[in-house]
Amino acid sequence: MTNYSTKEAQQRFSQVIEKAQRQPVIIERHGRARAAIVSMRRFEIYENLMKVFADELAAENLHEAIKAAKEGRLTASAQLRKEAAFMARFGSAGADAGRASLRGFDRQRAGAVDAVQLAARGAALPKPE
Repeated sequence: MTNYSTKEAQQRFSQVIEKAQRQPVIIERHGRARAAIVSMRRFEIYENLMKVFADELAAENLHEAIKAAKEGRLTASAQLRKEAAFMARFGSAGADAGRASLRGFDRQRAGAVDAVQLAARGAALPKPE
């Protein structure tokens, strides 16, 4: 990894971009890392990994919410549903982070609420892989 101060990065921007194609480049300000520049390929890999991770966490939280609802722990269930809906925004189940419309987020949240309510009534849902 190569580090540049903000001033150096500005002066050698083409060199910074070229190095970022091979390895992450750290931009420092006042001696502290403030940003990282990575190749587009590496960025897409990171973004896809985050989506997968968010999907898995959302599924886990949704199943925990169902379990809590069945056990009568409605406050815990509501909190877990909120967390699952939030995480689904960043996973492939939702739109890309920053591009998700509020309407899309509301549909996902409503879907999570419906799933928990159905499960609380005894309907079975598939378990996450």
